[in-house]
Amino acid sequence: MFLSFGKVEIAFGQWTSLNTGTIEYLFNVNFPSADTGFVVQQSGIIKKSVNGGLSWSLVNANVNLLDFAFTTPQVGFGNDISSGTIYRTTDGGQVWDTVYHEPDLFLWKIYNQGQDFIYSTGGIVNPDSGVVICSYDGGLNWTRYAFEEGIFGMIAGCSFPNPSVGYACDFSSIFKTLDSGQTWVNLNANPNQAYNTVYFLTPDTGFALATQLLRTTDGGLTWNVANTNGNNTAFYDMKFINDTVGYVVGGDGLTAGPILKTIDGGLNWNLDTFSVQTFMSVYISQNSIYASGTGGALWKKDLLTGLNENDLNTQQVILNHEFSTNQFILKGTTHGGEIMVYNSMGELIILQNSEESQTAIEMENEPSGVYLIQYRIDQHFYSFKGIKLQR
Repeated sequence: MFLSFGKVEIAFGQWTSLNTGTIEYLFNVNFPSADTGFVVQQSGIIKKSVNGGLSWSLVNANVNLLDFAFTTPQVGFGNDISSGTIYRTTDGGQVWDTVYHEPDLFLWKIYNQGQDFIYSTGGIVNPDSGVVICSYDGGLNWTRYAFEEGIFGMIAGCSFPNPSVGYACDFSSIFKTLDSGQTWVNLNANPNQAYNTVYFLTPDTGFALATQLLRTTDGGLTWNVANTNGNNTAFYDMKFINDTVGYVVGGDGLTAGPILKTIDGGLNWNLDTFSVQTFMSVYISQNSIYASGTGGALWKKDLLTGLNENDLNTQQVILNHEFSTNQFILKGTTHGGEIMVYNSMGELIILQNSEESQTAIEMENEPSGVYLIQYRIDQHFYSFKGIKLQR
């Protein structure tokens, strides 16, 4: 038996898996330039690439980090989780100097908006309090803002669409500031959600990431569930290329990690690719998109020039299944296209040309499991997820 899920979408290039030389969980990935990038492993080890992720070398840094945010290939900021310290490097990650330190502080994430606005989030264990620490001058000076003590826990995610308006979440609530973090109010969003992070495009339009994608267009007053077309999982990070095109990553931590894409500002999300690893971070550089996660997973997708990702393809293509013949059937194909089938390991197992009207994909000799089917014709891509069940 086959089950199939999918919708028409247009994509740039394909996702490819990069070898980082580790099976450790990659907490974050940054590419501050087209060629130069960094990953941080769960052990705090930093690795660097100078060729767009094709090869990686160990950075012999003087600290172990949990997270980082690079503003240029040379300048970056980082934090560890236990010492309450924010660090700054000016030599591409070799030497990190302390720019902020506070005992008993647990720092979880660090972000940058341009080269001047840097902010780190975390919490204080006793008394229980969420914390956001901000710099508005490129890390020279820092101000710590605490939520009301005894009420809010660790801040899991934060997003400032501009230096004044910001949003943050712990694992059960979403908060908003209108004064650069000095005061915060609880937006009283859905209390049944376990929030992983928030991401805002503008002061009014943004998302809360949980086991659903919640979207607001009125500054958090109301929230609606975005359409993920059946791709339900925990979501951990999101980035947008422009006002309409964005990517979100997640997974179950065990066997499935989808990357979803929107071309309508986040109303609808379709499967772009998936892995057996869970993706925890996504980063958009000048020419590429990167996603990192468990098991040393680092995937890359190039943004090609000369294509308009907002132009919808009017031709409808549908993936059906034919139980009696063990085939996937792509209906609506055109002669001369290319069809690719990937297994759950991200390996290309079938490559064939498309036929006029419809194309059969033979699955008789393939094991039961989840497959990604991509159809490319001219400048357009169509992605589908198919599940082959054992008869």
